[in-house]
Amino acid sequence: MHAGVGEVHVKRAPRPRCQATMRAGAEHCAAMTLLIVGAILGWVGTGNRGGALVRIGAAKLCSRSLRESDGWYCEPEKEWGRKVDIARRQMPKQCTDRSCFHRNPHRWYWHHYEQEWSCREERIGDIGPAGKWVCDIDLLRAQRSRASSGQPCLVYTIGFNGSYSFETALHERLPECKMVVLDASEQSQVANAPPFVLHKPWEVARGQLPPNSSRVYPLQTVMQKLHHGGMEIDVLRIELYGHEYDLFAKLAAENFMPFRQILLKLHDPKQNSMLFLQLRRFGFVVAHKEVLYPNILV
Repeated sequence: MHAGVGEVHVKRAPRPRCQATMRAGAEHCAAMTLLIVGAILGWVGTGNRGGALVRIGAAKLCSRSLRESDGWYCEPEKEWGRKVDIARRQMPKQCTDRSCFHRNPHRWYWHHYEQEWSCREERIGDIGPAGKWVCDIDLLRAQRSRASSGQPCLVYTIGFNGSYSFETALHERLPECKMVVLDASEQSQVANAPPFVLHKPWEVARGQLPPNSSRVYPLQTVMQKLHHGGMEIDVLRIELYGHEYDLFAKLAAENFMPFRQILLKLHDPKQNSMLFLQLRRFGFVVAHKEVLYPNILV
C-alpha cells in the first residue's frame, strides 16, 4: 500500500476540512485511490466477458492462468496458484457490508480494501492527484501488438480533473493507445487537449437519460459513436467526484463491464461495499490502494 500524503482528491468521505480542489458543493473529501485489475478469475467472477484476447506461446505450460485471466496472463501453474491463493486469503478480510463503516472515514480507508493482486505497477502522470498507478504496461503493449482481432489499445477517462498529465505520460509509454476523455462540464478544455487525446464534451449516463439531451449518452453508445463498439477498454480512469457509484450501478445492471483495468477514486465508505461487490461479480481484484489526506499540503 502506498500512502499519498499531500494528495488532495475529492471523493466522498465525511467531511473533515477539504482542500480547494473540491468542486463546489461536494460533500466529502477523497480518502483513497484504488486501482482494480480486471483479471477474470474463474474462482471470483460469475460470468465471462467472452473469450480470450490472445493465446500466447507455451500455452500448455500456462493453460490455467490463460483460462482464468481471460487470456491475459501466461504464468507457470505453480506461480499462478500462489497468486490466486494470496487473493483468496485476502478477500474474506475485505469489508462487505455497512457494519464495518467507521465514523472516521480516513481510518476506514486505511483499514479496508487492501491490495489483493500483485502486478508490475508504474506511476503515470504528475505527482499528486493527477498521477495514477497502472498495472502491467509492458504486458498491455505486448498483448495488443499480438492480438489478431485488430483490437486497438483503448484508454478512457470519464470525468476531467483539469490536467492531461496522465494521458500525456501514458502516451509516452504507449503511443499506440487511443486516448479518450469524456466530460461535458469542461468544454473550454476541449480545444486545449493534446493532439493524441480525443476530448469529447459528452457526459456518460449514470441513470435515466434526460429528455432531448444531445450530450448525455450511455457508455455503450459512446463507444459505438467512436467506432469502439464491441471492443475492450484497457484502462478506464474515473474522475466523477462521488458519482462513480451511480455509474457502476448502471453498468452492473446492464451487465456491461468491458474493462481490463479501472483507476478509481472513492468518496463514500457507506457505498463502497456495494460497489466492490458489483465489481467482484465481474472478476475484478484490488491491485493498488493509496490513502489520500485532504488536510495535508506538501
